[in-house]
Amino acid sequence: MGAVVLTQPQPRVAALAARLRLAGHHPIVCSFAELVSDAAELERLASTRWEDYERVLLTSPSAVQFLLVALERRMPAGIRLGVVGPGSLQALRDGLTSGGAVDVIHPPGPPYDADALLALPQLAELGGRRVMVLRGKRGRSDWVETLAARGARLDVRILYASRPIEPANEARQELFELSRRAAPAVFVVTTSESAQQLDNWAVSGGFGAWARSQRALTVHPRIAEVLAGLGWNTITVVAPGENALQAALESA
Repeated sequence: MGAVVLTQPQPRVAALAARLRLAGHHPIVCSFAELVSDAAELERLASTRWEDYERVLLTSPSAVQFLLVALERRMPAGIRLGVVGPGSLQALRDGLTSGGAVDVIHPPGPPYDADALLALPQLAELGGRRVMVLRGKRGRSDWVETLAARGARLDVRILYASRPIEPANEARQELFELSRRAAPAVFVVTTSESAQQLDNWAVSGGFGAWARSQRALTVHPRIAEVLAGLGWNTITVVAPGENALQAALESA
């Protein structure tokens, strides 16, 4: 199968690349960020009384993964989760090694984002109940304010931060060679920021026009709008999660 360019952050992208390779694809990792956990915050989570919280809301698959690290991949009794979409559910399934059934709410369909999570009936009236939000240092905060307006007693924890990195020179050279041969590739773009970074990087590497002519897979209409504004021609919005990505790659 053809090349699949992955722009997800390190270290999470490594496992996805390995699974795609096993499925017969040729992944090329072009991460523009690395996620670094807050060790002190993870230690705090390990001693949390989860039954005190109405819900623990996680804003991304990375937040799920860092929570599982803090809990040593065992889900405690009494914890009630809320996640934004299939990617987080997949991270939860992949990361658990023990524990009973997990009470988890999530949007039933796209778009998978914080607004869709807020639309769930379990979060409509929170009158004085405690809600924990587990998130990264960057990202939207307006939806957290909505929880407060609904009466939630909030406990917001910043589990990780993102630091910028440059993709490996080998990846840039490989993509340049693909462009020189007019070979096909599929680009997977999961944030608006990485869309802009990818485009700048491709242009500076001498293969911008070729990259913009290839198929791009995104997980949200907002990301598709950014790519379209940059001149990318063929953009498909797919559901988050590896199953949806695998299906989209097969159809490509």
